[in-house]
Amino acid sequence: AVSSVPVDAGAAMLLAMSDENAARILAGYRPHVAGPLIEAIAGSRPQAAGAILQIFSSKDAGRAVDHLTPRAAASIVGEMPIREAVRIISRTDARTAAGAIMELPSGFSAQLIRAMPSEQAVTILAYVNPAIVAALIGASDDLNGQLLKQLSPSFRELVMRHL
Repeated sequence: AVSSVPVDAGAAMLLAMSDENAARILAGYRPHVAGPLIEAIAGSRPQAAGAILQIFSSKDAGRAVDHLTPRAAASIVGEMPIREAVRIISRTDARTAAGAIMELPSGFSAQLIRAMPSEQAVTILAYVNPAIVAALIGASDDLNGQLLKQLSPSFRELVMRHL
């Protein structure tokens, strides 16, 4: 079984399968087991990890992403269409989502934030470095008008120092 071998060997076994079979096997594992396997897959083939995650239910994908490093999460969701990335990121912990957003290219991060419901975006942005939030908001008039006023007053003040 994939879970009974070292993570790298398990990832290699999963990569040798179809995305559907790999997703079925991973979905049967608890998130703390599936996450490291998905991260190992992403280390060599982030597109494959993304394709596998997209087969998962939103809830299962979000829980698995919660067990990835921010860099691995970003490498995976950065290869997905925005709609799929939002579907998965929206089911992760806000801190996990924030970590991925800080690792993603700013253009992709701005698209991701713009595609989320504003309440969710504000919750996630509260965990993002204020300078990065300022860059995201400053690069987009619709984000600036929509989100800046929804940030908490103390965080908004920190963000505005960078605008």
